[in-house]
Amino acid sequence: VLSDLQAARYVHGIAVHWYLDGLVPADLSLGTTHRLFPEYYLFGSEACVGSMPWDRGVWLGSWERGEQYSHDIMQDLNHYVTGWTDWNLALDQGGGPNWVKNFVDSSVIVDASRDVFYKQPTFYSIAHFSHTHCPQQVSDCPLSYPGTDQRVPELTGCLSVSLSSGRSEEDLQFEVQDVGVGVIPAVSPAHSIMTLLWPRE
Repeated sequence: VLSDLQAARYVHGIAVHWYLDGLVPADLSLGTTHRLFPEYYLFGSEACVGSMPWDRGVWLGSWERGEQYSHDIMQDLNHYVTGWTDWNLALDQGGGPNWVKNFVDSSVIVDASRDVFYKQPTFYSIAHFSHTHCPQQVSDCPLSYPGTDQRVPELTGCLSVSLSSGRSEEDLQFEVQDVGVGVIPAVSPAHSIMTLLWPRE
């Protein structure tokens, strides 16, 4: 559509789904799209866990799925995506209702028979970024070498930096270097996400 100049006049942004993110590197998919069409925003318009045959359905309390959301949100934000949304607002304990019987997990699971709902770990992953995200700067430190010191890039105009050690078995020690504030040492506990916020003059 965007290669057609007439059709492109009616497009303001590009919506992307996450379902192959684990197979295709973000720089290849999102990065290439941004380089081809930098004037259009990218928006993560659909994501859910529990849709693959090997992990189908609702897993109450799955922190692994919460880590999966955090990692994906960080990857998207680091590759030009301006927003991210879940596919489902709330589902029942069976992962429905769904007219095509695609029963998956959700950030909120409702048990109508007991008049209660459960906020899943994925809920807290989304909430973290909703409350703390600074659009100008998000950094995802490499996690393939747990236990090593990782540096977050120097910041010049932002009040926050986020990182995820969600897939690391070790605490992650790092420093943020801000030209206006100095060095901020911190430790991100294993299996966590954190955002540092500090005032700038």
